[in-house]
Amino acid sequence: MSGSRIIEVDFSKGYAIIQDEKVDPFSIVDALQGTEDLILMHDLDSIRRNRQQLDILQDLSEEIKLWYEGGLRFADSLIDPLVSGAEKVVVSNAYFSDEEYEKAIRMTDSVVIDADADYPDGIREVYRSRWNDLMVGRLVAGGYSDVIISSRIALDVVRSLRNLNVDLWIRSEGQIDELIQKIDALGEKGIKVAGRVAPVEELIEANE
Repeated sequence: MSGSRIIEVDFSKGYAIIQDEKVDPFSIVDALQGTEDLILMHDLDSIRRNRQQLDILQDLSEEIKLWYEGGLRFADSLIDPLVSGAEKVVVSNAYFSDEEYEKAIRMTDSVVIDADADYPDGIREVYRSRWNDLMVGRLVAGGYSDVIISSRIALDVVRSLRNLNVDLWIRSEGQIDELIQKIDALGEKGIKVAGRVAPVEELIEANE
């Protein structure tokens, strides 16, 4: 498969949380050695208690490239994770307002839109509505270049982003070669599948 893979991992109190168990986060780093994979760090402490785990973020970023997501609500909150070593910070409509999106793009180009994000109640809000199509299209036209989407609606999203330049990161539990071929067949030259966002369980299974 072309492109990169990003492994999604929940973090709380300095541990990786995998199937409700606390795991040494550096064991995940070790499992990724020799690959070009990244980690997408979901900071549960930041999401639930507004306490960013910047120490573990800094330690991990010295070993591996990672993206950070912490339910951030304000553009100013992007700075600390970036300074602590995150390559990019992920934000979503679940928390971010239009006004904060506009502030964020003026501050940094290291922001990723998650259009397939978990809301605070744990229910995944998949990018489906026409309103979301228009909103993400406007954000991409305004300067955002990375968008995470679900594999289920990837083709619809590509059609809604015609004539725009964007790197798509497709959240999927399996390979997406066939989907990439279908996207390529649409002929949208500015739209590229940059890689796949995969669950950490995929990494665990591969190393068993």
